[in-house]
Amino acid sequence: MESPKNSLFYFKAAYKAALKAFELREVPIGAVAVYEGRIVSIAYNLRETLLDPTAHAEIVLIRRVSNILKRWKLVDVDVFVTLEPCLMCASALKTARVRSVYFPTLEPRFGAVFSNVSLASLEKEHPYHHLVEWRLIDDERLKRLTGELLRLFFKARRGKVDFERALGEARDLFEETFRNFS
Repeated sequence: MESPKNSLFYFKAAYKAALKAFELREVPIGAVAVYEGRIVSIAYNLRETLLDPTAHAEIVLIRRVSNILKRWKLVDVDVFVTLEPCLMCASALKTARVRSVYFPTLEPRFGAVFSNVSLASLEKEHPYHHLVEWRLIDDERLKRLTGELLRLFFKARRGKVDFERALGEARDLFEETFRNFS
């Protein structure tokens, strides 16, 4: 699936946010909101930091963008996120009426757009009010980066590798991934 112009720029920002989450010992997921071709907000997981089970990157992002734009209907906002949203986040993105959501990686356990619940299919069968454009981006480099960030994070969290070493590897992988884009 094609993504819009400047999508690499937006994804790079989302992955930088995911690294910030990693630094905070949060699951490394990042999200970016784009309005009128500009990034208006960036967010990452904050569940542990805020002690809030709903503080996924997408939820934090929706709250920030709604405050910035002074409205909850985000019909002209595009979201770029590093992993397929879970059911809570996919539902919140739909409820916020975002225009489109772009992500490069399916989440086989908790993904709710195409993987498990498939909100995208439910929308087609039972449409209501607003249909989100769910866009799985076909880019092996981004898919690999997401997978490696998650793998390194959970290895460190389980004590199988030193946290600082895993974070260093994650940063190196981020730099390598975006250096090699042409």
